[in-house]
Amino acid sequence: MILIGYLSHRKNPRTVKQAYYFAVAAQKENAEFLFFSPKGIDIANRKINGYILVKNQWKKVERRFPDVIFNHGNPGKMAHSQDKIDVLKQEIPFTSHSIGSKMTVYYRLKEAKTFSEYLIPSITVYSPKDVLNALNKYKKIVFKPNDGHKGIGVTFIDKLPKGYSVKVDHQKFIYNEAQLMRFVKQRIRGKKHLIQPCINSKTRYGVPFDLRLHVQKDGNGEWKVALIYARVARNNSFVTNLSSGGSRVPIEKFLRQQYPKEYSAMKKRLERFALDLARHMDEIQQQVHSETLDELGIDIGIDQNKHFWIYEVNWRPGLPHALFGKVGAERTMIQYTIYLAKQHKSHLNNR
Repeated sequence: MILIGYLSHRKNPRTVKQAYYFAVAAQKENAEFLFFSPKGIDIANRKINGYILVKNQWKKVERRFPDVIFNHGNPGKMAHSQDKIDVLKQEIPFTSHSIGSKMTVYYRLKEAKTFSEYLIPSITVYSPKDVLNALNKYKKIVFKPNDGHKGIGVTFIDKLPKGYSVKVDHQKFIYNEAQLMRFVKQRIRGKKHLIQPCINSKTRYGVPFDLRLHVQKDGNGEWKVALIYARVARNNSFVTNLSSGGSRVPIEKFLRQQYPKEYSAMKKRLERFALDLARHMDEIQQQVHSETLDELGIDIGIDQNKHFWIYEVNWRPGLPHALFGKVGAERTMIQYTIYLAKQHKSHLNNR
């Protein structure tokens, strides 16, 4: 029986809701699912102290080193145990690998050119003057952290006939140039930021939206679309993220409302785009790091000309909590994890 290790920065599986659904999926695939944190790694004895699911209850156990490790923990919160994790990486395949920051992904896609037409021009902010220059060029910009998530810190800045409109954290301010410079200077202190021109990705009713294209590898190591959904900003909000109050809308419902005459063609176009970009990102990852990817969350906008724009690509996208155990994503990931373990074993046997 294949032993799947699930590495988390959390010590207790009861605090990781989705771990339960992964464990159930593993049982259906005749594999054992071992939840553990860095604290449970015993390098000297080649053992892992963790938890398995027995009759819907988590039971503490000791097991051998896993055949494959599903690394789902926060890297920053496990940095203090990196030495132990690196020992495991030397002999056990890991499912997930970082694709880098927003700007790293941007430059790699830009250099590769295949998807360059879908990239939003992005500029790293080194000083407040960079923001002024961008506003003079684009009039409306997005100013956000390079390593941000869940829409936190995303700021929309518009150049007005007199002054600047600054929208951040559900608030709106009117600044003069000096006030704007102070705001930017404070934001970039100790934290890298980037600038992008605003994309007019709005519904027929003028509400901002974006789409999440969630792709995964299956039990044959092939990319498949797990889920696509729209995120629509709430009233008087500027960001679409669910954590910021945005609404999740099933893609079928959204497309029928937004593009009633070309619903089917648009859905196929989105699916093809998601799979093509995933394969392309996978190729880049193999070329740069000799690593393969397991899943991606691709966030895009669609402008008034129906052109796709890539907002960002996430290498550990996760699912909205309401969808845990409901769309088959956990089982697909377990099937890929088993595939990875078998591929690794075959490689060792053929040495």
